[in-house]
Amino acid sequence: MPKTLERITKEVLTLPAPERIRVAQAILESISKEPNYTPLTGHQKAILDARIAEDEANPYGGITLEQLEGSLATVRKSAKK
Repeated sequence: MPKTLERITKEVLTLPAPERIRVAQAILESISKEPNYTPLTGHQKAILDARIAEDEANPYGGITLEQLEGSLATVRKSAKK
């Protein structure tokens, strides 16, 4: 790791957790603005294309947020038993 990056990393790691979270969010936000920085593999693109095509063919085929939350609540209750 270059000295500057090593120094910055050590400095950031000394920050309180909420500030480290803000730094991480700022870094992720900056990366998200560079769409070609992490290009998709052919396999990932094929999966996304298939999901988009499925959604376009049946836009109401998913579940609502309320249905998802209900399912998650049921799973959580079962896991506690």
